[in-house]
Amino acid sequence: MPLFVFVSGRFSHISDRKRYRNGIFRLLETYVVFQLLRYLIPVVVGPTFAWIAQGRNFGWDCLITPNWVLWYLLALVWWRLAVYWLPARWLEKRGAVMAITVAVSLAVGFIPVTTEFAFQRTFTFLPFFALGYYSKDIDVKRIVDRVPLWLAIATLASVFVIFLFVIDTSMASVFCARSYYDMPGGELSLSLLGGRCAFLVLAVVMSVMVMRIVPANAQLARWGGSTLFIYIYHSFLVGEILYPLRTLHLIPQNEIALLGYSAAIIAGLLLLSKVKLLNILLNPVTYCVNRKKR
Repeated sequence: MPLFVFVSGRFSHISDRKRYRNGIFRLLETYVVFQLLRYLIPVVVGPTFAWIAQGRNFGWDCLITPNWVLWYLLALVWWRLAVYWLPARWLEKRGAVMAITVAVSLAVGFIPVTTEFAFQRTFTFLPFFALGYYSKDIDVKRIVDRVPLWLAIATLASVFVIFLFVIDTSMASVFCARSYYDMPGGELSLSLLGGRCAFLVLAVVMSVMVMRIVPANAQLARWGGSTLFIYIYHSFLVGEILYPLRTLHLIPQNEIALLGYSAAIIAGLLLLSKVKLLNILLNPVTYCVNRKKR
């Protein structure tokens, strides 16, 4: 996710203010549409096959608390609004801005707000967005390719094993996405601040290693055009199909099987990305407006 945010920052420069503003509106549009769908799904299919929305009531607050993956859309709106409204002379101070974003990322955990308005994730991942924003004129791939391929593979494999067998994933979520108060008992500790600091450093290292092993490939670039589609719709395949099947013990639940499910979901989403209706659903208002203009 930090690498995803980095790429988002890299493509968030303003070349045309009207087009940039329209892009922010489209993000909000997608967020609202799928946020409402997440609350309406249990009404249609029942709670067993809508696990993501379980325990959530349809009310006035349904738009301020992002449902699962939708936090990213709301966070991206805040980040791009900051670029849009902040004076250019402020944004030009790269060192100061980066230092501030890191300080904010570490300090925001002490605020007892987590999910509302994607608050914690917006500020926790802010340094990666800023880093991407300031990398526009840098050939990142050429720099990354200086890392030996064997080192990248070994590093990724080592971290994978550590997360699989050593680190408690519930702790990891606090370090990168939640308020420090969300720990069991709500007790604050400097170790939580250290954990988030370690997360920021490890995320940069891991992102570099991932970029190193991913080849510059034209086919991958074409698939990249469906990034938002894949990000939004994968949650439906996981939440409304895969998770219920696993819960009902109708499919294997081991790690090897999960890798297979991931490959199947990616392949399926690439095929579904060609379905016009599903693409229209991402931005139905924009589609209708543009069609009316034509």
